Amino acid sequence: MIVNNFAGRFEPGQTPSSVADQVFRAMLESIVDGSLVAGAAVHDREWAVELGVSRTPVREAIQRLDGLGLLDVAPARYTRLRSFTPEAADREARDWASLHHALISALHTALPDGLLEFLHAIREAFRRLVQAGKDAFAEHFAFFQALREASASYSIRLGATAASYRLRLAEPSLTHTPEAHGALHAGVVRALAGEGAEHARRSLASWVHGGVRLGA
Repeated sequence: MIVNNFAGRFEPGQTPSSVADQVFRAMLESIVDGSLVAGAAVHDREWAVELGVSRTPVREAIQRLDGLGLLDVAPARYTRLRSFTPEAADREARDWASLHHALISALHTALPDGLLEFLHAIREAFRRLVQAGKDAFAEHFAFFQALREASASYSIRLGATAASYRLRLAEPSLTHTPEAHGALHAGVVRALAGEGAEHARRSLASWVHGGVRLGA
C-alpha cells in the first residue's frame, strides 16, 4: 500500500521521461520514509492510479528500481521490494560502509564550501528528533545523501546511492540504534574536519559491527 499522498505533484503537459523521473523519486522517497518496505509488492497499476499518471512512466520507474538492485522480480508472478536475510543485510552494511569510506576519503582532500556547516545542521535536526523519541531515519539518510551529492566521482556516487537504498530495505535485519547513527555522524564530521580518512574508516567499521545481529 502507498501511504504517501502524492496528489498534485504531477502537472499536465510533462513529457513521459520527466514523469518517470518524478515517479522514480516518489518511490525512492517511500523507501526512505518506510512507506515501502522489504517484500512489499510493487504494482504499476496501483502507482499509476495513486499518482494520476499512465502506467508507462511507472513501468519505466520500476525498471530503474530494478537497476539499483532494489527489486525481486519473477516474470508474470510478482515484482516486490527486495528482502534480506541477516547475512545478506550484513553484507549490504559492509558494502555501504566501504563505498562511503571511498566517498569520504575523496571529499577529505577537496571539501566543498559549506558542506560541514550543512552536515552540522542535519546532525542537530537528527539529535532533536531522537531526543523527542521520533523517527529520525530521514535525517540520517539525508546526512549521507549530502555527502554523496558533494562527491565529484560519478561512479562512487552512483554505487553509494544504490547501496543506501538497499541498506534501507535491509535495515529490519540489522540492529543499528539511533545512537549508533549519531556516533557515525560525529565520526564522519571529525574525519572531514581534519582527522582524516582513517578516522572515517574506524567510525564506519564500528558502526557496521554494532549493527550486525548476533549469529549473523
